[in-house]
Amino acid sequence: MPEATTAAPSAELVALTADKVCKLIRENQLTLDIATGRVIVEAFFGGDLDAWNKRNTGDQSLEALAKVLEEKEATWTEQRLYRSVRFYEQWKCLGNFEEWPKLMPSHFNKVQGLPWDRQRELLTKANAEGWSVAALVAAAGPRKPEFPAAPAASARDALRVLKTLERSLDQRDHLLADLSEAGLSADSSERLQNALDAFRTEVGRVRGELTPKAPAGTGKKTKVA
Repeated sequence: MPEATTAAPSAELVALTADKVCKLIRENQLTLDIATGRVIVEAFFGGDLDAWNKRNTGDQSLEALAKVLEEKEATWTEQRLYRSVRFYEQWKCLGNFEEWPKLMPSHFNKVQGLPWDRQRELLTKANAEGWSVAALVAAAGPRKPEFPAAPAASARDALRVLKTLERSLDQRDHLLADLSEAGLSADSSERLQNALDAFRTEVGRVRGELTPKAPAGTGKKTKVA
């Protein structure tokens, strides 16, 4: 077994490890999004991407799916589900993503909705020249999607995100205990505890602001699914 060492790793080793982690993130996230998008299109649109793009603006399939996923504590918002279908569509129409191995999922997301030849042109340049996501967005210019834009984020979606944050904050005491065992000073632990408590208070304030109120006189809040 190699001896433990406290020496700082070389910059070369850190860079190499970072590349490996980025590759894992890319492969796993794209695989998950593509597979999820395929499931959605097959389940609700008969596997037909044209039917997906021509869907009625009142279609509620993604909203209904997001609601049930929340009940199962799989917090995928309607917007995340929409993007997964777009990733699947890109994968089908561009012939997979292996042509651009240096790009991350966020790069592909930023050209979604543009004409396919324009997407391919931008992704090829971004991969060859090592563009950041911001550089890709700048090069793409004002977007004029050929397909309907993603649905606007609703209060329901925002509340789902806040619920995820609150679940994480519920682990505050366990986190502080682990950090204390790892050597965190009492002073630092107290500052972190105060910061987390303040953050929880702010999350609660935002939740209250976004939760729809019932009409005056009813005395009840409107339930947000």
